[in-house]
Order: sequence, then C-alpha cells, then structure tokens
Amino acid sequence: APAAASATAFAAAAAEPSTPAAAAESAKSLTPRRPLDLTTPRGAGGGAPATPRPTPGSTRQPRGVGGGKVFSSVGLTFVKQMSALVAELDSTRCNFVRCIKPNPAMAAGVFDAPYTVTQLRHTGMLQCCELLKHGFPTRISYTEVVERYAPHLPPDVGRLRLPPRDFAAAVAYGFGVQRDLYQLGATRLFFRAGGVACLDGLRSCDMAARGPEIVARVRRWIVLRRFRRALAHTLAGLRLCRLLRRVRALALWRAALLPVRAYLRSGLRRLAR
Repeated sequence: APAAASATAFAAAAAEPSTPAAAAESAKSLTPRRPLDLTTPRGAGGGAPATPRPTPGSTRQPRGVGGGKVFSSVGLTFVKQMSALVAELDSTRCNFVRCIKPNPAMAAGVFDAPYTVTQLRHTGMLQCCELLKHGFPTRISYTEVVERYAPHLPPDVGRLRLPPRDFAAAVAYGFGVQRDLYQLGATRLFFRAGGVACLDGLRSCDMAARGPEIVARVRRWIVLRRFRRALAHTLAGLRLCRLLRRVRALALWRAALLPVRAYLRSGLRRLAR
C-alpha cells in the first residue's frame, strides 16, 4: 500500500507542471504538428524550394523551369557518341585491311616473296581471293541502287517509272556492265569483285555524250524483256496445248479399248465352251 501511494503521488507530480514556463512547453508539445512534405524540397526558411547545388566534378545540371534537359551524364554522352559512330559506319562501305610483313627483319626496301606468300597462305588470304573470284561478295539493295544512280541519269530514264528491280537491271544493261559480273536477287543486286566499280563509272561519265546511248539501251532492255516474256508465255501455251491433246487422245484410246476388251472376253468364253 505505501508503494502504490508513492507511485500515484509521483505520477501526479509529473503530470502537473511546477512552473508557468513548463506548462507552456507542455502545451506546445501537445499541439498536433503538420505532416512533413517530403516530395518538395524547401529552403532554409521553409518557403520556396531550394536549388540543388552540383557537387564538384559532377556533370549534373539543375532542372530547368520548363522541364527541359535534366542532366548530361557520362553514360548518356557515351551512348550519343556510339550512336553517331554506328550511323557513320552504316552510311559507308566496310573494307578489311590485312597487314603483311615484307621481310622478317622489318627492313625498309626489302621484299621477301616466299616469306610473304607463307603469311598469305597461313592467314587464308588465298582461299579468300578464290572465294571472291567465284562468288558475289558485294550486295546492294535495289532501293540503294535507285537512290545512288537515278540522280545521275537522263530525265528520260526517270519517266519510264520502272520498279527498283527492273531499274537496277536496266541500268546495268544500259551502261554496258558485263552480265557475268552481276546477278539479280529477290531484294538485292549481287556483284562479283570489281563489278561495283564498273557501275560506279556511271556517276562520273559525261551524260551529255553517253546519255542518249544509255537511254536507247535501257529502252532496248525493256523491249527485250517484253519480247522474252511474250515468248515464254507463247511457249508455255503451246506446251499446254500439246499436253491437252495427249490427254484427250489417251482418253479416247481408253474409251475405244473398252468394247475391244468386252469382245475378246466374250470370244474367249465361246471358245472355252
């Protein structure tokens, strides 16, 4: 009982402030506080948002009022540079260079033929040259052919309104490129080694002198293509007619064979009796 009384008296003394300052401080502590807004940073006075200060050595920039560029980091700069490099590589043609030592001593003005041939043989350059000789290493899309050579041709060629594939074939024939140097694919034009150089001469030739000849050859190619298609259709029709005649003759022969079989069967039965 004395312990309970002393605990009650201690709690009452702690609840009642002893001085007016303590009472004011107790009332202030009991006043509900407004929740903090953690989304908007504020300055030292609690008013306008504080402007973040960039740390030394950082490339981060403060956000603009209009919501523009936030920052330019090292990673973003690297991505932009790589994109520019890839775009530049896509706009050019890739070439591979193989470095060969002319002599073991690396002396100037000395060319060791057996040593060089050995390097070429072990690096696979001889097989690569053989493959380039018999294959079609260069491939150009028909759209790229139109974009590259159409501005250099006379206006009469553009008025023909040829599809990209027919345009590539007509230009190659009109400029006199040898037929064994290129092949027409489904979406690309395939060239042997040195075939593109022959067609690139179209961009540097004198169109005032060779323009009429090229236009005449292009029109000749169109006429030849129409003639070949008409000839192919005619030959296909003749073959179909021959096949139809054979089918009809076979049907008539089978129809005529039925009574013969019936007669033979009846005669054999009579002989058997």
